[in-house]
Amino acid sequence: MVQRALIAAADSPGYPLTIGLAATRQACVDWLARRFDVTGVAIDGVLPVVGSKELIASLPLHLGVGAGD
Repeated sequence: MVQRALIAAADSPGYPLTIGLAATRQACVDWLARRFDVTGVAIDGVLPVVGSKELIASLPLHLGVGAGD
């Protein structure tokens, strides 16, 4: 019964998309433009991460490099 209630209440079951939400990526692009006058960055060039260590550890996965490559 509890499991069914939790499943019904969940907005997005499972893990979020690796690339992140479009609104988050757009906010990053907008901030770079306002704060550092950076232009020419599209949201498909932004990858939100939890922190730099997590990015470095997961970068091969994001770049499509497998263990056997």
